[in-house]
Amino acid sequence: MLDASQYMVWRPFYFAHLVVDPKDENKVFKPDGPLLVSVNGGRSFSVTSESAHGDFHDLWIDPPTPTWS
Repeated sequence: MLDASQYMVWRPFYFAHLVVDPKDENKVFKPDGPLLVSVNGGRSFSVTSESAHGDFHDLWIDPPTPTWS
Protein backbone atom coordinates (compact mmCIF):
# COMPACT_ATOMS: atom_id res chain seq x y z
CA MET A 1 0.00 0.00 0.00
CA LEU A 2 1.30 3.45 -0.87
CA ASP A 3 0.60 6.29 1.52
CA ALA A 4 0.80 9.83 0.18
CA SER A 5 0.89 11.28 3.72
CA GLN A 6 4.10 9.40 4.66
CA TYR A 7 2.58 8.37 8.03
CA MET A 8 2.62 4.71 7.15
CA VAL A 9 5.71 2.95 8.45
CA TRP A 10 5.61 -0.80 7.89
CA ARG A 11 7.73 -2.24 10.67
CA PRO A 12 7.49 -5.94 11.51
CA PHE A 13 5.46 -5.53 14.69
CA TYR A 14 2.98 -8.25 15.56
CA PHE A 15 0.23 -5.63 15.62
CA ALA A 16 0.98 -4.26 12.13
CA HIS A 17 -2.40 -4.73 10.48
CA LEU A 18 -5.22 -2.71 8.97
CA VAL A 19 -8.76 -2.50 10.33
CA VAL A 20 -11.53 -1.55 7.89
CA ASP A 21 -14.69 0.15 9.14
CA PRO A 22 -17.57 -2.35 8.63
CA LYS A 23 -19.86 0.39 7.30
CA ASP A 24 -17.37 2.41 5.24
CA GLU A 25 -14.77 0.54 3.19
CA ASN A 26 -12.84 3.77 2.62
CA LYS A 27 -12.26 4.30 6.35
CA VAL A 28 -9.17 2.30 7.33
CA PHE A 29 -7.38 2.33 10.68
CA LYS A 30 -3.81 1.26 11.39
CA PRO A 31 -2.71 0.61 14.97
CA ASP A 32 0.89 1.79 15.38
CA GLY A 33 2.73 4.25 17.64
CA PRO A 34 -0.14 6.65 17.08
CA LEU A 35 -3.50 5.38 15.84
CA LEU A 36 -3.69 6.25 12.14
CA VAL A 37 -6.85 6.64 10.07
CA SER A 38 -7.53 6.96 6.36
CA VAL A 39 -10.85 8.18 4.96
CA ASN A 40 -9.85 7.66 1.33
CA GLY A 41 -9.26 3.93 1.17
CA GLY A 42 -5.63 4.08 2.31
CA ARG A 43 -4.27 6.66 -0.11
CA SER A 44 -3.27 8.84 2.85
CA PHE A 45 -3.42 8.57 6.63
CA SER A 46 -3.61 11.03 9.50
CA VAL A 47 -3.10 10.69 13.24
CA THR A 48 -6.32 10.32 15.22
CA SER A 49 -4.86 9.74 18.69
CA GLU A 50 -2.70 12.74 19.48
CA SER A 51 -3.61 12.85 23.18
CA ALA A 52 -3.00 9.15 23.85
CA HIS A 53 0.21 7.81 25.34
CA GLY A 54 2.02 4.69 24.20
CA ASP A 55 1.30 2.64 21.14
CA PHE A 56 -1.81 0.96 19.81
CA HIS A 57 -1.81 -2.81 19.39
CA ASP A 58 -5.41 -3.42 18.37
CA LEU A 59 -8.67 -1.76 17.50
CA TRP A 60 -12.26 -2.92 17.77
CA ILE A 61 -15.10 -1.22 15.92
CA ASP A 62 -18.63 -1.69 17.20
CA PRO A 63 -20.51 -2.68 14.00
CA PRO A 64 -23.86 -1.05 14.92
CA THR A 65 -22.23 2.28 15.87
CA PRO A 66 -18.82 2.73 14.18
CA THR A 67 -18.26 6.32 15.29
CA TRP A 68 -14.92 7.94 16.08
CA SER A 69 -13.54 11.43 16.42
